[in-house]
Amino acid sequence: MNIFKSIWSRYRGETRQSLPPPVRLIQVPVVLPLGLRRFESDEVARDVLCGEIARQAAVAETRRANSGYWGSVGDVMLRAVAMASYIAEQPLTGDPNAYVTACHLGLLKLTSEFRSDPDDEDGYGVATVHEIRRVLEAP
Repeated sequence: MNIFKSIWSRYRGETRQSLPPPVRLIQVPVVLPLGLRRFESDEVARDVLCGEIARQAAVAETRRANSGYWGSVGDVMLRAVAMASYIAEQPLTGDPNAYVTACHLGLLKLTSEFRSDPDDEDGYGVATVHEIRRVLEAP
């Protein structure tokens, strides 16, 4: 997870201490909404989510390295990856349904924020968040 903290601070100019704390989950059993994937534990769900975040970070770094062709697409994608990794840092409660639901809702909100972002006029930030969100949805 150190790569995500460094990405966040590099592209937002902030340190981990200046970020607001992750959202606290309510300690009640949560029924998994229809359409979301079931995981054995919240640790497994976090590992799957962080794996996709790492994959998207690698794609973003490649596009950033070839900025002559891609322009600012890599930077937009890295910003989406950093924000998604912050959402993935939800505290683990032992209830995978609660973790998956909270992360999915956070990623949905992030998608709508990128839709109204003037820096993401080509939609690569939205697409990055969508690809990350898909690993939480049932096939």
